[in-house]
Amino acid sequence: MISFPRFVFKIVDIAFDKAQNGKSYGEVVSKKDISYDDTIERCKLDIYCKEFDNTRKRPIIVNFHGGGFLAGDKKHRRGIANYFINKIGDIFVVNPNYRLCEKDTFPAFAQDAAKALKWVEDNAEEYGFDLTKVLLCGDSAGAHIASQQITIMLNEGLGEKLGCVKNNIKIKGAFLNCGPYDTRSALTQKVLLGMAHKIGKKVTGVNCKDLNAVEKYEYINELAPINWITSDFPVCFFAHTKADFFCPEHGRVMIDKLAKLGVKSYEYYSTEKNDIHCWNLTQSSKSGQKCMEKVVEYYKSII
Repeated sequence: MISFPRFVFKIVDIAFDKAQNGKSYGEVVSKKDISYDDTIERCKLDIYCKEFDNTRKRPIIVNFHGGGFLAGDKKHRRGIANYFINKIGDIFVVNPNYRLCEKDTFPAFAQDAAKALKWVEDNAEEYGFDLTKVLLCGDSAGAHIASQQITIMLNEGLGEKLGCVKNNIKIKGAFLNCGPYDTRSALTQKVLLGMAHKIGKKVTGVNCKDLNAVEKYEYINELAPINWITSDFPVCFFAHTKADFFCPEHGRVMIDKLAKLGVKSYEYYSTEKNDIHCWNLTQSSKSGQKCMEKVVEYYKSII
């Protein structure tokens, strides 16, 4: 039987699919459902670009979808791929799927994200990926996944403990959109019909209403990206909003901690009451449009 949180996130994906993906900013081509691990059905990715031509190297954005770690799909982020390619320029956007915690607990999704990045490294010559200009992107759970992959690359032993394949990619930057970076806080808070606790149980396998059980969880320290950021963390763009009901102020805490480490960050913080969690994916508000324009400026500045 489908869990209540997964049901909610699937409804959101369906309800907002047209708003997030209905507008075309120009022509793109794609190759879909490319396997990056033949042993796992969910481990497939889509590639978007203006044209496939491996005679020249181009920057690449690897974009991890959100969905509360329980739902979501790469197909629901085809709109942002179209947007970035037509606004930034001659780039690739790769949208991977990954195992969801409806069936597989952490660190399954971290392992899959690492494999997707390893696939990018291994197939750079075939497609023309510029490995000196690899960028990440993620919304909600996807922002957690993207930021965690950066910390895995910066902390020797972290990826090994999580069972992640090693790659030699150096991430140039990332757009991190409304992510739960302090995962312990996000999954134990009292919010929205117990949604956080229910998601937490699916992600970790432990009862997140029981703080003692949470503290004893095997990966309690490794789960939260904020615990692993270092002074080598790349300059990233954080989008967050005052009206976020799921992970309020997580972006602010990340930015402040990075600043103490001497790492610069860009941000867009909305104070509009209707700009809820990941409001900018639909670009239905002026602030959403402005945020995404700032993200494009940021990406252009680092590639």
